[in-house]
Amino acid sequence: TVTEFEPTTFNMKDGEYNFEPIETYGYSFNSLNGQAIHGSWYDTTNQTPTIAGTAISMLCNSGSGNGITKVNNKEFKVQYGGTYNLQFSAQLDQTSGSGHHIFIWFRKNGVDIPYSASEVAIQGSLSEAIPSWNFIVDLVDDDYVEVMYSVTDTRVFLKSVAPNSIPGIPSVIITMWKL
Repeated sequence: TVTEFEPTTFNMKDGEYNFEPIETYGYSFNSLNGQAIHGSWYDTTNQTPTIAGTAISMLCNSGSGNGITKVNNKEFKVQYGGTYNLQFSAQLDQTSGSGHHIFIWFRKNGVDIPYSASEVAIQGSLSEAIPSWNFIVDLVDDDYVEVMYSVTDTRVFLKSVAPNSIPGIPSVIITMWKL
């Protein structure tokens, strides 16, 4: 924390001012005004790739952050450098066919992060899967990260389900916070 002081009285005996605290700010390595630097976003639409074998950003059309800004529904830009935990989950499905694969990885400032990818198999139609993992990444002010994916067949997609008897299923959830 940082405390701001102001002079309140003058001590004639020693010729110095007496100071009293007037404001305290809650800044620390991982907080902004006492609130954690964090964000949580999700998407309420199906995300269907149009070309197999192409890198695509996972999108998020809802959510908010404190010290982290969502840009173009896909880039998560930090205001303050440091070490961040980046997490995602995605609801996967495919419309029809035999088994296909999706590759998911992280990207920093438009460049793939080495050894951040994983492969998930989707077996047959209506075979939902929910991959979820996190990655620790060092960022400086104004760096941004993305969660990327590529499919082996365009029948594989990120599935959202509107609220009905359940609260609803987002196609993607992305969370991020400064450690």
